[in-house]
Amino acid sequence: MRLIKIVASFILLAPIVGYAQQQSTVDSKKAIAKYKSIDKNSDGMVTKAEAEAEGMSAPTFNKLDANKDGTISQSEFIAGLAAGYYTGGGKWE
Repeated sequence: MRLIKIVASFILLAPIVGYAQQQSTVDSKKAIAKYKSIDKNSDGMVTKAEAEAEGMSAPTFNKLDANKDGTISQSEFIAGLAAGYYTGGGKWE
């Protein structure tokens, strides 16, 4: 009986786990295009001013700036997208 409950629990949770895994994938071409559109001076880094001009809040900027150097690199940006900080349509966390 206990085995049946464990198997049933697994079956019920499997779609949730699959959905969570789907949400963490990022289309790298779209992510890079979005990053470049925010990086207005094309220096390869997104500053707080550039991010705020795109509607990103200071707290979100600080979360994406993983190394705390005051800019968001392309890899930090993509990691932020994978973490769900951008929902599309100009809406940031």
